[in-house]
Amino acid sequence: MKGDLSRNTFDRSLHYSAVRLQQGRIVTDADWNEQADITRYRGERTARDAIGACGAPMDAAGYALVAETNARAVHALNANVAWIAAEDGVLLVTTNGGADWASVDLATSAPLNALAEVGGIGWAVGDGGTVRRTTNQGASWIAQNAGTLNALRGLSAFDADHAWAVGDGGIVVATIDGGANWSLVQTDAARLHAVHFVDEFNGIAVGQGGAILASTDGGQTWTAANSGTTAHLRALAAFGTTQAWAAGQAGTIVRTEDAGATWLPCNTPSAANLHAIGFRDSLEGWAAGDGGVLLHTIDGGANWTPDDAGTTAALRSLSFFGGDPGWLVGDASTALRIGGGSPDVASFVLPAVNLSIEPGRCYVDGILCELEERTSYAHQPDGGADGRLATGGWLLYLDVWQRHVSMLEAPPIREVALGGPDTATRARTIAQVRALPLPAASPFDWNCDSTVEAWDALVGAPRPLLAARAEPQLAAANICEIAATAGYRRLENQLYRVEIHDGGAAPTFKWSRENGSVAYAVVDVSIDTAQQQTTVRLAARGKDANLDLAVHDRVELLDDDADLVDRHGVFFEYLNDGNDELELVLAGVPPPSNSLRGTIGQDPARHPILRRWDHQPAVAGSNLLPVVEGSWIDLEDGVQVWFEPGGVYRPGDYWQIPARTITADVEWPLDDDGDPTPEPPAGIADAYCRLGIVEVADDGSVTVVADCRDLFPPLTAMEQLLYVSGDGQDAAPLALLPQPLAVRVARGSVPIAGRGVRFEIESGGGQLAGSWQFETVTDIDGQALADWALGPAALAPGRFQRVRASLLDANGVPLPGQFVVFCATATMTLQYVSGDGQEAAPNASLAHPLEVRVVNGADGIAGVVLQATIEQGGGAIVGANVVTSDPQGQASIDWQLGASGPQRLRIDLLDSQGQVVQHLSFNATAVVPATGGGCEITIGDGGQFPTLDGDLLQQLIKENAAALCICFLPGVHAIKGLQADGSGQAKLSLHGCGQASVLQIADLIALNAFDTLEISNLAIQAAGESGLQFQRVADLKLANVALDRSQQEAKAACLRVLSSQRVSITDSQFIGASPQSVAAVFDSLTGDCIVTGNRFVGIVSFYGDPMPVQIIEKPTNNLRATAAATGRQATWLLAKPASVVEDTPMRLVFDQNRLSQLLISQAAFNAFTQGQSFPVYLSASIGHNAFDTASTSFMIAALLTITSNAFVASIASEGIYGEFIAFSASVTGNVGVTSSGRLVVPFASTAQQAANTIAIDAFQF
Repeated sequence: MKGDLSRNTFDRSLHYSAVRLQQGRIVTDADWNEQADITRYRGERTARDAIGACGAPMDAAGYALVAETNARAVHALNANVAWIAAEDGVLLVTTNGGADWASVDLATSAPLNALAEVGGIGWAVGDGGTVRRTTNQGASWIAQNAGTLNALRGLSAFDADHAWAVGDGGIVVATIDGGANWSLVQTDAARLHAVHFVDEFNGIAVGQGGAILASTDGGQTWTAANSGTTAHLRALAAFGTTQAWAAGQAGTIVRTEDAGATWLPCNTPSAANLHAIGFRDSLEGWAAGDGGVLLHTIDGGANWTPDDAGTTAALRSLSFFGGDPGWLVGDASTALRIGGGSPDVASFVLPAVNLSIEPGRCYVDGILCELEERTSYAHQPDGGADGRLATGGWLLYLDVWQRHVSMLEAPPIREVALGGPDTATRARTIAQVRALPLPAASPFDWNCDSTVEAWDALVGAPRPLLAARAEPQLAAANICEIAATAGYRRLENQLYRVEIHDGGAAPTFKWSRENGSVAYAVVDVSIDTAQQQTTVRLAARGKDANLDLAVHDRVELLDDDADLVDRHGVFFEYLNDGNDELELVLAGVPPPSNSLRGTIGQDPARHPILRRWDHQPAVAGSNLLPVVEGSWIDLEDGVQVWFEPGGVYRPGDYWQIPARTITADVEWPLDDDGDPTPEPPAGIADAYCRLGIVEVADDGSVTVVADCRDLFPPLTAMEQLLYVSGDGQDAAPLALLPQPLAVRVARGSVPIAGRGVRFEIESGGGQLAGSWQFETVTDIDGQALADWALGPAALAPGRFQRVRASLLDANGVPLPGQFVVFCATATMTLQYVSGDGQEAAPNASLAHPLEVRVVNGADGIAGVVLQATIEQGGGAIVGANVVTSDPQGQASIDWQLGASGPQRLRIDLLDSQGQVVQHLSFNATAVVPATGGGCEITIGDGGQFPTLDGDLLQQLIKENAAALCICFLPGVHAIKGLQADGSGQAKLSLHGCGQASVLQIADLIALNAFDTLEISNLAIQAAGESGLQFQRVADLKLANVALDRSQQEAKAACLRVLSSQRVSITDSQFIGASPQSVAAVFDSLTGDCIVTGNRFVGIVSFYGDPMPVQIIEKPTNNLRATAAATGRQATWLLAKPASVVEDTPMRLVFDQNRLSQLLISQAAFNAFTQGQSFPVYLSASIGHNAFDTASTSFMIAALLTITSNAFVASIASEGIYGEFIAFSASVTGNVGVTSSGRLVVPFASTAQQAANTIAIDAFQF
């Protein structure tokens, strides 16, 4: 506090609760101030304890952040191009009739109030004397100096050279050279709002108090006209050279038809303040203003009728281009086109380019902050912002502190009736919305709880510490020396003030012996940049030498903006007086005009002052003292200060040091040793509160990402609507829930009777007491109940239904946040009762009806529609196929079967819309009575079933306890395909009558997961890719099966055995279309495999599908070396390499077969050649087989016997009949038709050294 104070005595640690006056005693300023401090501290502490660090009252929550566009002016250039001037220096431009808008940078944050354009040359004017000019239809703008800091509110342009602007103080500025130079004229009006010139000379201006001024000399002189009103006129429109209209306060509109010589009142139906008026011809026009008021005239303004603008926001500017629809803009992103026909008023969308702050209250650290009116971020009443937010993410927060003001900063606090003497000062709560930049993040995921380093540094910065003392008395060095005088040596009591000026890494400070209270009102400031001097004219100087200035004193020029934003001003050295004693010549000039302090002290509205400080820097040309930590610094006359290392210095931090002559000491806290204790600043104390997260896009559009305020209700309104019971129930569609919905209204634990509660259907279409909405009041226990009947939906999402219960205010309006939501589910289930699995003769009715029941839980549901449909086997429904459930929820269907075989019927449960909710299937079998006994089921003419398919086979397996024998009677059996699953336990025997039973198959016979599977005595004619496939069979036996697929080449194997255990295939044939066909594939077997006495036309492959032939024809040389061993048996026993194969218990016997070629899978071959593990047969006996082709066969096993095989095809000299790989092998008695043909047996070993080649004796003829 920079007042003329004696001292500050408040100390909260002393717990004083009041200052008590005594009669006949001295009362000082410190006593009164301490009482104020006690009261303030107790009030703020109580609010802090009750509300917390930050909170806003729910019914008047202030400082909400809103992204919007608050338009102040609009100008239509043509049918497609328009400009809109908004708060904070934003200019929006459209070139396509308002479909899209772009933001143009005018290099200012000053609010823009008016726009004008002629022939592509345009002007914009605004607060602070802002003037901008464009010569390219608004693409870029140049700043101009109009010679004033007053707000310019109205603008008119006649051509590229002539323009006029009017504004506060009744000023008119004009240019006749395109803005290179501007002249200023002072009129008698207090404020002018609008101006219009019809040519270079004749113009009209309107303003405050009904002022209408006219000029006939280009604005050099103005004369007042009789407006006939004292209402403030805020808007002006003209058509032609003689017609004009002015609109303003309380719905006032006046008009002239003689170029302003006389003005007539207009009949208007509104008392709202009007801000805009415009005409598109001599008869039709509109006026608009506060509350969304829009008035329309079609008789030249004599009479006006209201139009519906569809908004309650203030409408501020209107512009027409010819006969096109007009542009009307205002607050809260309001943007309209009017006069366009049907509809006559239509809205268009503006991007949100302004950040607004909503009025209301907020408590920060117990301090009450109030904002009376909506404001923009860049132009807050308490300042704090440097301008619009730049592109990026921002954390917005409230910075709250106390500003001390005297009559110099706040003249109204002085009592003018007493002649204007100085009086008590004031402490003013300053609440500033400030912003911290957030680091870039993609995606933008900042929220109110995010850790922000800059925020932590702001609120957690350590305060600087300072100690003060009077210079201590030094002892004399010897008895002849007189000790130097010490202590405080001035003759007057003083309150020293030490204040930080610059913070940061190189802090500076200033001091005053008068607590900084010596200050003077500034009347005018002039700057001489050439001499680097500033001349200041004061309203008055000090009354005596102590309060006046002396040459070389350091003075600080500041105003409201500097104090609020920077917390300091600009320092100068007082050199001498100017033309008189009120004119001071100072060394130095303010910063450049493009900085915040560039116009410091030049605007009287900002209350400029010149403050004297008493320090005298030792360095010439400097005005401030550096902060030196860790040593005592002399101020004057024995007063010393010490800056403790380690604090963070901020501008405005200050300490007060009372110095008293009677004690020759200063008043400062001491520690137990009597040494001064370093103390934090007495002020300025900042309190902070997060408000929200804001993002500004590259195009200037603003988005409020999060609202971080905490809201609280008043104590008397802390009634809560609480859930009691009823949520989560289920019932049948259209049924009443078993339990009512129950809520409770209470204040804490006290029930509140008689409070209104509204229950209403949110989804599902149910009813509450016969309607979609039900209102009731709470009973003596604070409870309110409602019965809920569900809607008709039985399928998602409609079956999931909601009811909202809301607490109502006295007017029957739901209170925000006071609601409970109940959920319920409409549920009905179709249950099986009886009738499944029956048998009857073909085309006969079942003995028992099919019975079902519709239930919700255990309760039956009556009247539900069910529909029956035949799914398989033909047949018919006896009676109606659509039935409804009886009171117990039951329904039945009678079924007449079709032809023989398995049959299926489906019953659907339908909802009210006829959609299927659930279904059940019933199975039955049409059984042909058997003509005699037997242990097997017969297929074919005269058999039990005419044909066999997968469904019938599966059904028979089920009916015969998973043990089944089926016989195909003699004849031809056409089978499309046959697929069945034995579930790992079924035993199945399929057989025929030898070649007399022929199966013609067009698709795969695939039998899976059988415990035992026997197929015998069948002839199978396979077409296409059809064949036999057996998978996961524990015991598979094929005997005397002849499969012929010789008529068509196919890729699939004739026979495929997969993942089975014991396999036996004997005396069977598998005939492919050529020797290159795949006759049989054996893969992933886990037990013995016996293949004897069979004929294979094609390739037989083990371990999977056969590898490509070209690999076999060119075996790798590094697998073998050649050695001769003719006519004798050779046996090798070698150690097994651990990384090559795995031992398995499998055994293969491949004997007495005729085949084209024996191969292994590609996977097996790769595993061996690459040294990888692969499961192979532990032993393999390949003997007495006949190989019909010259192709090389290939086989691999751990123990291998190759005996008495015949290779009956001729091959090239030194050709290879077979290549067999083993760890131990015996090769004997094999013969080939080509005497030089060989069997190659490369033995696997770690060293790959053992190998041999066995020559085969030629056939003997």
